[in-house]
Amino acid sequence: MIGNFILSAVLLILSGYILTESASFPNLGGSTFAGPGFFPSLCAGFFIFGAVVILIMEIYRIVTVREGDKTYVQMEMEKVSAVWARIKGNVVGVARMVALPVLMFAYGRLLKVWGFEISTFLFLVLGMLVCGQRKIKYLIIVPLVALVIVYLIFIRFLHVSIPTMFL
Repeated sequence: MIGNFILSAVLLILSGYILTESASFPNLGGSTFAGPGFFPSLCAGFFIFGAVVILIMEIYRIVTVREGDKTYVQMEMEKVSAVWARIKGNVVGVARMVALPVLMFAYGRLLKVWGFEISTFLFLVLGMLVCGQRKIKYLIIVPLVALVIVYLIFIRFLHVSIPTMFL
C-alpha cells in the first residue's frame, strides 16, 4: 500500500519533469505531427495514466477490502511491521545494500581523478570486501584479472577511450 502510493508520487513527479523538459524541444517548423518532444510526452502520459490507475486501485482497496475484523490498512501495516523486523534482524545486509551504491558513486567520481586502473582495482577490492570476501589471494587476483580483461577488450580490441593513468 505505502509502496504503491510512493510509486504513484514518483511517477507523477517524473512525468511532470518529462513534460516540462519535452516542452522546450524544438517544433521543427510544425511540419510533423511527431516532433522530438512527442515520444517523451507520450511516455509521460503513460506514466500519469499508470499512476492514476495505481492510486484508484489502492483507494478502492482501502475502502472495500476487509478480512474479518481487519481492514486493508491494518493488514498492510502488519506487513510493514514484519518487514521492519526482518530489516532490523539483517543489519549487515542493509549495510551492504547501502555500501555498494555508495562505492559505485565514489568509483564514478574518482575515475577521472585516479584513472581507470586505480579506481577500478579499489572499487573491485572494496566491493568484494563489502560482499564478504576475505581471502587475500582473491582480493588481489580477481581485480587484476578483471582489469586485464577489460583493458584488452575495450582498449585493444574495441579501441574505446577510457580515463587511464598508467596503461
